[in-house]
Amino acid sequence: MGWAESPPYFCAATETVADLANMRLQDASHVPAEHHLDDLADSVPSEVSTPVSAESTSAVDVPLERDPCLQHASPKPLQYVDIFVDDFVSAAQKPFLRRVRRVLLGAIDDVFRPNDSADSEHRREPVSMKKLLKGDCSWGTVKLILGWIVDT
Repeated sequence: MGWAESPPYFCAATETVADLANMRLQDASHVPAEHHLDDLADSVPSEVSTPVSAESTSAVDVPLERDPCLQHASPKPLQYVDIFVDDFVSAAQKPFLRRVRRVLLGAIDDVFRPNDSADSEHRREPVSMKKLLKGDCSWGTVKLILGWIVDT
């Protein structure tokens, strides 16, 4: 099977990872195990290559009142994971930042099997080390996500 035929299968697997992560995040009793990449991900700062200012990000005035069509804010801090092909997008608020990352890393390992001592030295981690070392797995209030600068 070539790459042209693989995306539907790969997307099904990554959607499963996101579903597992969100199911575990909804369970307040779930305590994620430590993950060997968590500290590394936490140590790499997030980068945004384009400076962001209020003038450069909005073509319209910033609203002063909340849109009445939006749901009321939840009293609980946000914990959520989504996916676009192979790019996981997580949203979280303190005190759940580390919990969300650990849950996601654990769910990736549950679907894509983590490396172990019996593996060839050429087998790569299920988590992209290139993306992790670039800061894609670190938290920030301004992130470049799928080509969009998101400033919370």
